Parts: sequence; structure tokens; C-alpha cells
Amino acid sequence: LLLQRLHHQHHKEVVMSEYIVNDKTWYYLKNNQKEGPFTELEIIKLIKYQIIEPGDSIWMLDLKNWILLENSLFSVYIPKEGENS
Repeated sequence: LLLQRLHHQHHKEVVMSEYIVNDKTWYYLKNNQKEGPFTELEIIKLIKYQIIEPGDSIWMLDLKNWILLENSLFSVYIPKEGENS
């Protein structure tokens, strides 16, 4: 029974993470304008096209406060200077 419960719990976590990836849960703040909601993939595209820049803030439902893009996990997607995507 415990094994079944663990398996069920694990399955639920997998479903939740897929839900979060596909769901529009992200917002960004630029020039005091809140934009969103967006999916993770949409946020990544906005970063690559430099619509969201390192000094802009992002937020999702799980976060207590807005965080700077450059301090977030998404910072890996910030184009390097002189790099055109």
C-alpha cells in the first residue's frame, strides 16, 4: 500500500511539473508595467528577443517577490553582447 501511495505521489508530481511548464504562470515587470501571464517557453522567447532584459523583473505564483531576470534561472537565456539569436 505504501509503495502504491509513493508511486501515486510521484506520478502526481510529474503531472504537476508538466502542468507548470505548459501553463501560463509567469509575469514580467518592465517600466512599471506588469505583463503576462506567459508560459516558461514564452518567457524564454521574450528573453531571446530581448523584450525582457536583465534588469527587468519576473514573477510566478510560487515566488514571494519579484526577482531580477539576471538573478533568475532564466539568466542562462540572456543573449551575450554582440550575439544575435
